[in-house]
Amino acid sequence: MQRQLTDKNRKLATFRLGEDLFGLLPAAYPPFEETRAQIELANSLYALYTDVVSSVQEYKTMPLPAVGARIDEVRAEVLAFRTKLGGLPQELRAFPAAEQAGQMIKEVNASCPCAHSQAVARTVWALERGPISD
Repeated sequence: MQRQLTDKNRKLATFRLGEDLFGLLPAAYPPFEETRAQIELANSLYALYTDVVSSVQEYKTMPLPAVGARIDEVRAEVLAFRTKLGGLPQELRAFPAAEQAGQMIKEVNASCPCAHSQAVARTVWALERGPISD
């Protein structure tokens, strides 16, 4: 679709130059505007999906103490993803990419309390043991 938009942009530029050349009033091109709107929506879904996937992969490779230390940041990012996903038009939320992103967001959101409690438990355990002496 991106190639189609590029082709239509080039045609629109040619039409606009012709209208200017011959002193015509600029015409409306509804099919072009519709295609542009669809591609912009698809791009926003794709960008959200790739952001969610890359963040989830980062969370999965992060050591548990690091997740515990960044839990507020992770929660804020998950909330931002949920807000963006909720802001998508209903038609886009039916796409598999939106459904998968929503599922990944739910999984991370469900595991945040667990990661936080495990990180706190490790910290408490380390404090209870006291300093390690040689």
